[in-house]
Amino acid sequence: MGLATTYGIVKQSGGFITVESEANKGTTVRMFLPYHAAPSVARPAVAIGAPEVDELPFAAGGDETILIVEDDAAVRATTTTILERLGYVVFAAGTPTEAFETLRERADDIDVLVTDIIHPEMSGMRLGKLVAAQYPHVRIVRMSGFVGDDLAPESASLFLQKPFSVDALARAIRGALAG
Repeated sequence: MGLATTYGIVKQSGGFITVESEANKGTTVRMFLPYHAAPSVARPAVAIGAPEVDELPFAAGGDETILIVEDDAAVRATTTTILERLGYVVFAAGTPTEAFETLRERADDIDVLVTDIIHPEMSGMRLGKLVAAQYPHVRIVRMSGFVGDDLAPESASLFLQKPFSVDALARAIRGALAG
């Protein structure tokens, strides 16, 4: 799990992280989470790491095509599996450059671009703007594990906070397709 995703989970839980680093000695990362004595409440949606979608209470996808741009191979593979089980055709790219190659070859087929906001070579925000300008029919869904108001796009319905549930992913895709 990346540091941004870990930070997002800890911050959403009301905790904080400290980092201490010393040359030639290493780095220590400490997570502090609030104590909670109440029993946990079962969540209605399945977590992204467990794509068991057959029993979930939402509409499956159609025959639309989704392009995922995610540099974390595990998140990319899991998201691809979930969307395929929902009935979508899925292409996956590890970088914005790979995404543009796929778009050049299959632009007419791609209905939705799902992109992480943080990429090493180009931000997902910039990627979304370039795709929207060149391929206006492609809907954009952005996602991030980083918690920050400056990262969320104008439309909260087209933003997924990582980690996200299968239900949240399915609803974001359907929302994007609905326009």
